[in-house]
Amino acid sequence: MPYGGIYLIGGVTAGLDSYLKDKIANKPFIEGYKDKGRHTDLMGNFPIYVVDPDIEVGLNGAIERALRE
Repeated sequence: MPYGGIYLIGGVTAGLDSYLKDKIANKPFIEGYKDKGRHTDLMGNFPIYVVDPDIEVGLNGAIERALRE
């Protein structure tokens, strides 16, 4: 289970960045995200994060893996 959070990243996310971060505008998004029938309460346990598209997530992950090896 993604108790550490769900991370949104990529081109579409970058285009929706201001929409997702605006507390008023994203209310339908959050409601749709949590509205999962019997799993609604569970979905509230998973925070959602929007990752800055300027961060090189793949590259940073590869560097971290190499350092651990």
